[in-house]
Amino acid sequence: DAVDYDGAGDELRVAGTTRTEHELVKLGSHHTLQIGLRARVSLRKAAWDASQRATLARAADAASTADLACLLLDAERCRAKLFVLTERLVKQAAAVELALPKGTHGARSKRADAQKAKFLHRCRDALAAHVRW
Repeated sequence: DAVDYDGAGDELRVAGTTRTEHELVKLGSHHTLQIGLRARVSLRKAAWDASQRATLARAADAASTADLACLLLDAERCRAKLFVLTERLVKQAAAVELALPKGTHGARSKRADAQKAKFLHRCRDALAAHVRW
């Protein structure tokens, strides 16, 4: 009957009344399901029509409805995080991290430059995969 998002607690609350009887739950009883951040949720239904499947697919794909994408980049340490932001959600879409060789002289410097180039290519790939231009 109601869906509420608690941003401070990173929790989604879904409240309603039981519409089918179950041995552990009375018909018509009130319930609230609390779903925390990173909680796995499985939805099951005997038959899903095309409209319902499309709605679920859109809801699960934050990148398709994102208003903004943000790439936080630390090129010196070869670390980056890509976030997509919608009207109601900020979701980490990708993380890129590569280790740099120790030292910056001679052959190590060339390897470090190669790692940085590889890192930037992976950042570009993450943008291409998760941002709908």
